Amino acid sequence: MSMADVTRILSQIEQGDPSAAEQLHGAATAQENSLTTKPSDGPVSTGSYVLEFDGHSSRVETPFRFDGSHPLTIEAFVTPRVVIDENQVLVGDSQASGLALMLRDDGLWRFGIWDRKNRDYVRAASEQPAVANRRVHLAGVLERNQVRLYVDGKLQGEPAEVDQTVPSGLPMMIGANWEPGNRFWEHFAGVMDEVRISKIARYSKAKFTPEVRLRSDKDTLVLYHCDEGSGNTATDSSGNNRHASVVDAKWVLDIRPR
Repeated sequence: MSMADVTRILSQIEQGDPSAAEQLHGAATAQENSLTTKPSDGPVSTGSYVLEFDGHSSRVETPFRFDGSHPLTIEAFVTPRVVIDENQVLVGDSQASGLALMLRDDGLWRFGIWDRKNRDYVRAASEQPAVANRRVHLAGVLERNQVRLYVDGKLQGEPAEVDQTVPSGLPMMIGANWEPGNRFWEHFAGVMDEVRISKIARYSKAKFTPEVRLRSDKDTLVLYHCDEGSGNTATDSSGNNRHASVVDAKWVLDIRPR
């Protein structure tokens, strides 16, 4: 309210206008509300869904199998709930062979593949430990005999060199790992969405800006937006019809800090 409005209303009050006092009170209340009302600083919903994994039995079983005949990029947006004391596989097909994008029991993000010569996994590791309830974009790249890990678009340390990769041939799993006897372990506890696997080394520079919503192109093998919101199927948006089975994972609204 301007000073001219205040002067006008006070003049009306002096002249006995019964409505003037009500006008002044209403204007003062509106002014007070405009000064004290603030936007909420709490979490905000994006309006879409994500998949929540319980760390015990949740997983997404995909039909995609990696045969080692081409480069590979595995990426996803991940929000961990637990970051120490246990291995948690995000995307992988490892069983004394194969590869995995994971959160290790030391709290570091890692991406690696089985090396035949060393008879062990060769992994690239994050420079900083994961932070519980903090959403990050992770990308693991396999190119020739080298593995690279990116966290939020930044290359982590030096690439790890592999002598001879050994694919497992198992279907790729999301949120868990294969155990002998076709059982599952190393379950992930947290939230995941936008899972994409590509048949190229999609990232090669030291830095890049992750897409907010991953897109499909001619090099995309599978793409799960994880925004169905219900049902037991994660739809493959790559056009390759590699739809996945959702087991014990929950669809939840995508809630993020403002």
